[in-house]
Amino acid sequence: MSRYGVCDDVVNLSDHWPVECCLEVKQIHNKQYNYNVTESKKFSSGIRRWDKADLNLYYDRTYALLQQIHVPVDLLQGKCDVLKCIHWPCINSYYNSIVHSLCQAMNECIPAVRQGSLKPYWDSELQELKQKSIDAHALWKLCDRPRLGSCK
Repeated sequence: MSRYGVCDDVVNLSDHWPVECCLEVKQIHNKQYNYNVTESKKFSSGIRRWDKADLNLYYDRTYALLQQIHVPVDLLQGKCDVLKCIHWPCINSYYNSIVHSLCQAMNECIPAVRQGSLKPYWDSELQELKQKSIDAHALWKLCDRPRLGSCK
């Protein structure tokens, strides 16, 4: 079933109301979408939004993951010549375990957005002004959308 209507949304900054249509379209043929692995990796790594993250969840997750890493205590007691050290593989493995745990916690707890989706000029002042605009629009709708000319 198809339907249509007028879209009254705070995001619309125009003085015109856009028409929204929902149409049912029958599929003629099944075309496979070619999944771009490079694009998917870019999005999955993306830009991390630390400002939108639950940092307590991240701290708890890093704590749990780091607790699982075996600490090579024998490295603290061993003595080596820097040029002939036999502990380098163990040190590298320990380091990689720490980095892997931190990355895993980040991937699980810190939201990511696609690169290029953030506006470099957007700051907290603009965010506050946007919220005030949204609140004013909601109040205007609550008051049955009065027009300027109707206040005479």
